[in-house]
Amino acid sequence: PQTVLIHANPDTIWKVLQLPSPQLNDRSFAARTCIGIWAWESPNTFRTAHLPAFAFFDEIWAPSEFARDAIARVSPIPVLCMPHAVPLQTRAPDRVAFGLQSDDFVFLCLFDALSQLVRKNPMAVINAFIAAFPAKQAGRAKLVIKTKNLTEKLRQTLHAAIANHPAIFMFDQHLDALQVQALLASSD
Repeated sequence: PQTVLIHANPDTIWKVLQLPSPQLNDRSFAARTCIGIWAWESPNTFRTAHLPAFAFFDEIWAPSEFARDAIARVSPIPVLCMPHAVPLQTRAPDRVAFGLQSDDFVFLCLFDALSQLVRKNPMAVINAFIAAFPAKQAGRAKLVIKTKNLTEKLRQTLHAAIANHPAIFMFDQHLDALQVQALLASSD
C-alpha cells in the first residue's frame, strides 16, 4: 500500500483534511498507510479535543524523544521518534550579509509567527538579552531575531520590546533556505 505523510499537528489536522483536494478524502486514504508528523512538546497541553485526530493515522512520527514521549502518553497508536531531516548542503558564515562584525558574539532567535508564540516566546529571549546585556554594556554581544509571518500587532510588540536597543536586530523578511543556513552558520 502507498504511504501518506501529513505534517500537521493534531490541533490543525482537521483544517488540513478539509482542504479541497482529491488526495485528502476518506476514499483516497482507505488503502494507504497514514502517518502523522507531529511536533508536540508538552504532554500537559494535549487536549481531549485533539484525541480524535489519532483515529485518522496508523502511526505518529515525532522529531525528538521528548516529543515522542509527550505524544505517546496519550496515543492509542505507535509513536516513533523520527528526527527532522537535516540538509547536507551547508553554508559558510556570512556575517557581512546580516550587518554583523566578525568579532561579534551572536545570539539567534529564529521562529515563524504562524507557530504558537507561547512556545517560541521571543519576548522572553528579548527580555533575557536586555537583562544580560543592557544597551550601554552590550559590547560585542548581538541578538538577531529572525522571523516571518508577523502580524502588524506582533511586529509592533517586538519593536516596542526591543526599544531601540543597539545590539538587537530583527529580520522579518523572507530568507531562502541557503540564506537561513548562512545566518545559522553566522551565529554563535
